[in-house]
Amino acid sequence: MSFDGSKLKQARIKAGVSVQDISDILEAKGIRAKKNTIYSWENGNSQPTPDALLTMCEKYHITDPLDYFGYHNEILSNKLSYQEVDLALAYRRASDDDRIAVEAVLRKYREEKDEALPQNEEALNIG
Repeated sequence: MSFDGSKLKQARIKAGVSVQDISDILEAKGIRAKKNTIYSWENGNSQPTPDALLTMCEKYHITDPLDYFGYHNEILSNKLSYQEVDLALAYRRASDDDRIAVEAVLRKYREEKDEALPQNEEALNIG
């Protein structure tokens, strides 16, 4: 899948940001992006760097750039909700002690659920 610059332009217009404004914002962050560069990205002639893209997404109020631009992972997107991804990211940021506590709670939860599994085993064709 290739980058769709037209979506970048749509988001900029929807956010009410001019090409000059976003150029100035990017330049202030040390990202080289003259007006012609922005137009090139929006017309699909070139692609922004990851830093430039994330900065623009922030200014355009795009909260999930991968999904917005169509780069989501089909396998994960079908299995994990945004809340589940948020929880996984929070787990990654947690201290070792907090992770141990979370794992203990989840192990206990699984043990309780696994005890109920044999009642449903036939309906699920397990085993």
